[in-house]
Amino acid sequence: MNAWQRLVYEEFKTTILAKGSGLKTFPCVYATMGYRAGDHRYVFLESDDPSEPRNVRIIAPALRAYLQVSRSLGPNTSLVIMGAPTEGSLKTVEQYNNEFFDMLRGLRIWDSKPWPKDIPQETMNEKWTFCFDGIPLFPVALTPAHQRRWSRHAPVPLVALQPKWVLDNLMSTPEKRKSATGKVRKLLAEYDQIDISPDLTQYGEEGTSEIHQLCLKDENETMDCPFDDFDKGGGRSSSSSSRRSSMEETAT
Repeated sequence: MNAWQRLVYEEFKTTILAKGSGLKTFPCVYATMGYRAGDHRYVFLESDDPSEPRNVRIIAPALRAYLQVSRSLGPNTSLVIMGAPTEGSLKTVEQYNNEFFDMLRGLRIWDSKPWPKDIPQETMNEKWTFCFDGIPLFPVALTPAHQRRWSRHAPVPLVALQPKWVLDNLMSTPEKRKSATGKVRKLLAEYDQIDISPDLTQYGEEGTSEIHQLCLKDENETMDCPFDDFDKGGGRSSSSSSRRSSMEETAT
């Protein structure tokens, strides 16, 4: 009961179920519905950096196994990936977000299936979406460093990942889309201590990219992705480059 995994799970549970008695309702009501229905699955990592090769080696097979059964789990299913608590000083939002992007790159290195032909690989394309095992996904990063955008705050680095079909079902008609986005945006405005991010746009809208929705800053400034294409990679720093090299060696 005192393991960090139990403690962060219980805090996640408290946050996602919060309602009434002075507590603000968690904005993603569909995530709450998925939790109540028992549709979520959980993965716990070995450190606070999901991009480390040892953590990618945990996430990749777990994600593949999850996707094989996800459609049997319910309409609001999610895979929740939780990192270990950060030791020492907290990293910045940008550091946590960059490690999230490096994790996505690591997953592409480990992915044995080619990128779907109907999804562009250029991250700035309005039709881009992340894919693994041939399936479009929507992963978002939550971090301990977010102090104003509470909808992206978690006690540990956390990735909430949904198969894209979950969102497609929620927004299958213009009426459903308007209802779903209106409900979530209303709660976001009450939950966060900052205006709703302008990067939360509709998928496929010209001049936008879904890549900017996966990581949000604590200010209303766009978080740029360091990768133009997750299959081609790209350099940002010697530390992240060395991690990617290590993953490439172990993956082959």
